[in-house]
Amino acid sequence: MMKTIVLSILLSTFSPVSFGASDTLCPNAKTSREIEQCLSGELQKAEKVLERYLSEARRLMGDNRDALVSLEAAQSAWSTYQQADCMAVYKYFYPGSMAGLQMVGCKVQLVHQRTHDLWETYLRNSTSPLSEPKQ
Repeated sequence: MMKTIVLSILLSTFSPVSFGASDTLCPNAKTSREIEQCLSGELQKAEKVLERYLSEARRLMGDNRDALVSLEAAQSAWSTYQQADCMAVYKYFYPGSMAGLQMVGCKVQLVHQRTHDLWETYLRNSTSPLSEPKQ
């Protein structure tokens, strides 16, 4: 019980990443390892949703090769940014036990942001059947 209280305080007080989501996404996870495993599963789900929105943006671009090339370059740059930013978060908390948890949380947060950005930029005012993604 004390571990759960301490972990909750740490997550809500010292986290540069918003972990109110860990309570919502992983309500049964009690230890940092359980939360990290749960968030890893959430990351996989979020990445699948991101890919759906990215595919839809590509579809809407149709034969506009310049737009498609630019979108691919932007996605590649975003991926590089995500890796670098979340590694910085990891290294900030390393060697503590929170390092992995913070890195996975960072990735989840950025994937949700990127998905919403794709919707806002390419899908919002289109005929796409995809609705605004939940964050």
